[in-house]
Amino acid sequence: MTGYHLLLLVAATVSAGAAWTDWRTGHIPNWLSFGALAGAPALHAVLTVLEGGSSTDAGRAVFASLLGAFACGILPYLLFRRDALGGGDVKLFAAMGALCRPVVGFHAETYAFIVGMIFALVMVGLQGKLRTTFGNVASLLKPPAGRHEGAFVVDPSGPQMTSFRFAPSIFVGVCIAAALDWRAG
Repeated sequence: MTGYHLLLLVAATVSAGAAWTDWRTGHIPNWLSFGALAGAPALHAVLTVLEGGSSTDAGRAVFASLLGAFACGILPYLLFRRDALGGGDVKLFAAMGALCRPVVGFHAETYAFIVGMIFALVMVGLQGKLRTTFGNVASLLKPPAGRHEGAFVVDPSGPQMTSFRFAPSIFVGVCIAAALDWRAG
């Protein structure tokens, strides 16, 4: 097992812990997401050096980790700003990007959104809220300046909005991306 495999296992473990606590409490602990986010660049550097890499290689690994955090955190942050995603999910996505680097982190993010979409559609379908949900999604996609009087406007905290815990979807997305990329490491 390489250092890369270890990082994939750390990402899966962190996301599993986040999924568990999010499912039970509705919150992802800051120590978990920020700890992974802060520790990932250093872990990348240490593992690179331990595997015989130079200090330049370690610097590149740190840069790739930071780039992964940014790349995997930007879309969730924009969704957070629209009240379409929780802050803990944003931090967890950034941490997964830092641990998995940009490409695998982005794959994990994509899989997480697909899993979350499927789960959400099943959930609202079972509740008989599918039509209302599609109207809410359309409302969230409209820019605030484009709204006019009489337009369909949704208060994201209102009773017609359906929310669910997203960290379990992130965990599944990380596991899928890690499993598909395992041989590349």
